[in-house]
Amino acid sequence: MTEHRLCNTTQALLVEIVEQELAQRLSERVRVMDLDTTALEYFSTHPVFRLNVKLDRGRHIDMILKQVQPGEEQDRRREVLLYQHVLRDRRFDAPLLYASLYDEAREHYWVLLEDVGEWRLEYCAIDEWFDAFRWLGCFHTAYYGNVDALRALNVVRKHDRRFYWSLAAGARASLIEHCDVAALNR
Repeated sequence: MTEHRLCNTTQALLVEIVEQELAQRLSERVRVMDLDTTALEYFSTHPVFRLNVKLDRGRHIDMILKQVQPGEEQDRRREVLLYQHVLRDRRFDAPLLYASLYDEAREHYWVLLEDVGEWRLEYCAIDEWFDAFRWLGCFHTAYYGNVDALRALNVVRKHDRRFYWSLAAGARASLIEHCDVAALNR
């Protein structure tokens, strides 16, 4: 896998965005004093970085930067819009969105999220998988019968029956491979 790094121009833009968004959120001027970045190579198909942001007055915030790569336009917009409109303010217990950027001219499609640690579902016990399924259930319940609201925001794609069966079969195969099969019968 290719190692991803942030160039100086990207870091400067990142500092500008963080300062603007935090100043608006905190209702006071905020200055980034230092920004340490660590590439998280295996967290996504898109470049992901852990940011340690040192602010003035001795404050600091840990964030995750996900740089959604150029591709199908709807896919780029979808993730940014999902966090901006559906998961904002920790709705559904999602990580807090600190800032986002959708800049077609520079092909920057970013989300800056609260860092919730090293947690990755693929390495978790079956109980954490059930928690994730419950989270998805809450999300789906909130929009049951109102998928048009999500489609109006361009945050969901229409899928056919074959897609869902394939997704379910893949999930079940993964659970069988990595988990106690008896636990699946719960």
